[in-house]
Amino acid sequence: TFASNALRMANIQITPGNPPGTINANLANGRGAHVRMFGSNLNLYFHNGWTFSNVFNVTDGYMPTNALFNNLSPESMSSFTASEIASANANPAVVAAAGGPATSGTATFVDGGGAVSPNQPVASLGFWIVNNRIQSFSDEARLTKRIFKGNHLTVGTYFASYTANDTWYLGNNMLMTATNNAQPINLSLNNGAQVTRNGFISGPFYSLIDSFTGRNVAGYLYDQWHTGRWLFDGGVRVENENLSGSVSNDSTVNLDGNPLTLYNNNTAVANGTYTPENFNATRTSWTLGANYKITPDMSTYVRVDEGVHFPSFDDLRNGTPSVQKVKNLEVGFRAEKGAWYGSVTAYRRIFTGVPYSVFLFNGTVFNTVYGSTAHGINFDVRWRPLEHLTLALVGDWDDSRYTHYASAAGPGQAAYNYNGNMLIRQPRWQARFTPSYMIPMS
Repeated sequence: TFASNALRMANIQITPGNPPGTINANLANGRGAHVRMFGSNLNLYFHNGWTFSNVFNVTDGYMPTNALFNNLSPESMSSFTASEIASANANPAVVAAAGGPATSGTATFVDGGGAVSPNQPVASLGFWIVNNRIQSFSDEARLTKRIFKGNHLTVGTYFASYTANDTWYLGNNMLMTATNNAQPINLSLNNGAQVTRNGFISGPFYSLIDSFTGRNVAGYLYDQWHTGRWLFDGGVRVENENLSGSVSNDSTVNLDGNPLTLYNNNTAVANGTYTPENFNATRTSWTLGANYKITPDMSTYVRVDEGVHFPSFDDLRNGTPSVQKVKNLEVGFRAEKGAWYGSVTAYRRIFTGVPYSVFLFNGTVFNTVYGSTAHGINFDVRWRPLEHLTLALVGDWDDSRYTHYASAAGPGQAAYNYNGNMLIRQPRWQARFTPSYMIPMS
């Protein structure tokens, strides 16, 4: 692993000035969450078959990311130096400021200043920094009434309000040894050009400040009817999602105005302008199911449903706020007798409106949508030969294919068609055998 104490603390230039403005970051903070949550669950039972339930939750916190991302393949120090000399000499502003081209470079360790061997393998990793502040409130209420024997009707509402505020600094590439516990390296050229600052080759290639608010409101109706050996259920849900926010635009600048400080000559900086983002849509989801009890130990069922997945703040920022739709049909069989239990389910699922970004060789990004179809079989067999011992065999067969793929073409990039290609969502065939034993404690 590249991570080391020498790479842990970083001071990164992010705003123009002389000297430029900086922020500090600590790799030890890693990628995690500092979140506070509070909620409640209320259940009330009344006469005449009425019940009421309410669940609410409040969340507030931070989701920081301080992580290293791979960039270039490892190469020798001499090879990296040669490429930096060629790049600097190809820039007229650098050559003019230096008074001439560079012919050699000097590489030293940031910690201690010792010389780096020309044969030392080196690598470049980006120290990415993302700070995300989140807040949310959600509440769901349900009222259920027994209409007649075996039949219960539920009416419910759902409300959620949430915000997110992000600050991103992506890039911040570092030059380091291609070793475990890597050491950062400084490189200077003999015409006065400084390739690095404390090991950093560059600042952010993408700087972002955004602020989003969202609200989801839904109402639903659900009915369950048990009659004889049959159990029927069905439901419908209507939901509205309303998202709004703004995303900063950035510009590439020379932070200190000095062409010889190569490490900050092309830094992305939020330029004070913002792009508004908005999304508002209402969609309906529904489900119908039936279960038939063949014997007290055996039953079969069928279910058909159609649901949606609303876009997130990230989808708005990426320019792909598509509502994904999922259609599902499944039939199954279950049986349990003595120490044996088994179930098998066959399904077919259709996904549409899935957002996808295509990155072309010249940096152009196309935002498009695609879909997929999947059909398969799941099985679950369990045997309890002893009181506390269970032997389980669980697995599935799945065949998923791309569909509804919207082709894109651009400069140097022909249109393409992935429809019918296999979608590697999971192994086509997999099975797991799991013996387990519950140790009695009393």
